[in-house]
Amino acid sequence: MKINNYIKGFANFNNTGAINEMASELTKLGVPKNLMQFIHKLSGKVHRMSQNGDVQKDPTSGRETSKFHTRKEPYKAKGGPWPEREDAPLSHDIEVKGSKSGKRNIYHYLTQLLDSRKDSGLRLILVNPNQDQIHYLTRKTGKMSKSQMLDADIRNTEDAREQGTSNKRGLYMRVVTLDGDSGDPISAWEGTIGQMADDMDDDSVLYIMEEETRVNDKRKTRVDIKEVTAKQFIKYFISNFNTIAQKFVGDASDKKSDEFKELVGNITPAEWAEINNRYSDNQGAIDKKNKLSKLSYEISSVTLDEDALKPKLDAFQKLAATEGEYNPEDDSYSGRQKASLSHMSEIHTMAVVASMFLQFVALGKVHKKFYTDDPFKELGIDDLLFDM
Repeated sequence: MKINNYIKGFANFNNTGAINEMASELTKLGVPKNLMQFIHKLSGKVHRMSQNGDVQKDPTSGRETSKFHTRKEPYKAKGGPWPEREDAPLSHDIEVKGSKSGKRNIYHYLTQLLDSRKDSGLRLILVNPNQDQIHYLTRKTGKMSKSQMLDADIRNTEDAREQGTSNKRGLYMRVVTLDGDSGDPISAWEGTIGQMADDMDDDSVLYIMEEETRVNDKRKTRVDIKEVTAKQFIKYFISNFNTIAQKFVGDASDKKSDEFKELVGNITPAEWAEINNRYSDNQGAIDKKNKLSKLSYEISSVTLDEDALKPKLDAFQKLAATEGEYNPEDDSYSGRQKASLSHMSEIHTMAVVASMFLQFVALGKVHKKFYTDDPFKELGIDDLLFDM
């Protein structure tokens, strides 16, 4: 993987050439921009083992499950509760304290130099340039033999888990990486360390990052405000902006109604027969049927009630998380993080956030700038950063 930490054209105006004050030190390790942003915005929330019926998704089906699943085989090792996890965010000025090169050295470090008897938090970046893979490792499960449990006066697996050892069939890794199918960043449990080693080669590098908590410390020092829930925000929005929003949404609905009528008026009797034939393979008729269904749904779902606004609010929060620098609402297994409404309200006030949401509902975009402390984004030149 080619690593480049320059801004295009900027060297012409800068005698030093390379820019050291990059938006993130992770760019120097070849971490792609979207994964880098995801790592910096992780919530860092600690999820205790099976705490409060903790649920994640089965990667094979996408369904929520309370049983431990990994993205790789073996299935027999996926039983039992989810291990404790904490996808800790890294600060932009994170430092590399050391590295291990090559498959053998990396495997030895993960299995022998790190304590394998207890679950442990990690700050490691694993890069395989030949397979275009980058993993941020945040946690490793622990495993104890029966003799080790006896020596530690631990009676069984349940007791071991209560004392911080997952004790599953192997050592599993919690990773933040790019999904191979969608290309989106995700947080997930990988297979065993042995399975991860199958994806390594002699060119692989494991970067050992400093163990810092600067992002979480910064978040904790912010003034505490009353938590703003989605339900509270939607009620506030409806009570203050319902009339204005209805006008914009109503105008959009009228235009779609006209489009619906025009489309219906241009359909021939033969096409109607094809549209109503559930087994039709006429692509033109299928396209018109899908268009009619889409318009019908959009026209009938413009009422500004809480249920109708919740998906729009989710999309607005995801956009804010992508474009702005807000505390995340929570980790997201699918990689689609959402900005915290509480933090957005702290930065802008509730009224301003509601007006930004109004722009999103009415126009599909937000004209007011999302908050950022990234100087490149503030100057509007972040798009000049090389994509990794």
